[in-house]
Amino acid sequence: MNDLFSQSENYNAGFRLEYLEVFNWGTFNDVIWRISPNGYNALLTGDIGSGKSTLVDALTCLLVPHNKIVFNKAAGAEGKERNLLSYVRGEYKKEKEEITKVAKKVYLRPNDDTYTVIIGNFKNEGYGENVCLAQFFWIGKDNKVEKLLLISTTPLSTKQHFSDFTDITDLKKKLRNIEGVQLYNDNFSQYSENFRRLFGMNSEKAIDLFYQTVSMKSVSSLTDFVRDQMLERTDIKEQITILLNRFEDLKKAHEAVVNAREQFQILKPLVESCVEYGKVNREIENIDAMLGIAPSWFAEKKWHFLKQAIEQTAQDLNKLNQKQQQNIEELDRLERRKQSILIDIENNGGKRIEQIGEEIKRQEEEKIRKQADFNDYERLVKKTGLKLVENEKDFEDNILTGNQLIEECTQLDREYRIERDNRVSELRKMETDYKLSLSELQSLRERKTKIPSWLVEFRIQLC
Repeated sequence: MNDLFSQSENYNAGFRLEYLEVFNWGTFNDVIWRISPNGYNALLTGDIGSGKSTLVDALTCLLVPHNKIVFNKAAGAEGKERNLLSYVRGEYKKEKEEITKVAKKVYLRPNDDTYTVIIGNFKNEGYGENVCLAQFFWIGKDNKVEKLLLISTTPLSTKQHFSDFTDITDLKKKLRNIEGVQLYNDNFSQYSENFRRLFGMNSEKAIDLFYQTVSMKSVSSLTDFVRDQMLERTDIKEQITILLNRFEDLKKAHEAVVNAREQFQILKPLVESCVEYGKVNREIENIDAMLGIAPSWFAEKKWHFLKQAIEQTAQDLNKLNQKQQQNIEELDRLERRKQSILIDIENNGGKRIEQIGEEIKRQEEEKIRKQADFNDYERLVKKTGLKLVENEKDFEDNILTGNQLIEECTQLDREYRIERDNRVSELRKMETDYKLSLSELQSLRERKTKIPSWLVEFRIQLC
């Protein structure tokens, strides 16, 4: 009874498939498909064409080098009936074109912005460990499938970890921030070596055996199968020859080491002197280089300080000019007031009340004008993201920040104009190519032959 109980506890010991997820893999399109054996045996069944072999190929991709896989082998395929590109684009049938009568592949995902995700999580309940294998595919240049392979010690999912990203660089940055995740790009050998180490596989033979048995229909000879697929080949004569060759190599290596040791003892003082000479020579070269560049370095520093001093002086001069203008206005106001007082004195205050009324009206108008200027300034400050002005220093800081923003906007305007000109030039080139292609297509439609138009013209001229 105790033996049976202990066996039931360890029934799922070792790494077993907990779940498999596929997204945009073959005909499994636009939805995350998941099977969850949870470490137990599972029966995959369905009608012909329902996707059984497609799921088997997804699991095979996680473990077997892609260049060794014969896709759809579980369904009896022997050649290149399917490939990685057809799975990523979602090929589901072939149609003959009406004009050329050539069979054309039809894809569920014909655009280049599609991507495919395969995730398989293997769990060892005996140790509470997870090894999650994931592969991310997308279409690169020249219709080539690009790959990103990764191994994680924490379970991953398509919805949580392979969505909401702008480009592949953003996805890699997002994955690197996940604890326990290692990226291998397209390096399958390193990827395979590391996941075999985590699984405790000492040889690649286990992966080869898995690939041979995962899609096996029948075994003609069990003895031949065990000898070819499960046992390592050994050749005693070859190993003895290798040992003899190694002994000779070791003997020669020992003699070479003894000879080299004697040469080292003889040449050691010379080498030390050469090293010391090289060190002193490099120090002399560094000092000469520093002496040569010192005038330029000091000149650059001086230029930088002079530029700052000129800018500061210009700002101070601007402030003084503003202050001078204010003093002139104040002097003019005081002069007018002086004249007004003198007139009042002369008239014994007869016209003073009227003048005071006009002064109040003028001051009210000035107040309204300045308040309008201040409101316009405050509105512009809010729009540009500058801080609100409470004192003179805030106003000066806004002037400096505004000048910097003007320079940045000028640079952005220049860059956008250059980009616009480049795009316009590219558009004109594409329009020219389109017109040429359209003309050639029209010419082919008017003729029964498929000879290019330039060759037809040449034939006419030749005739």
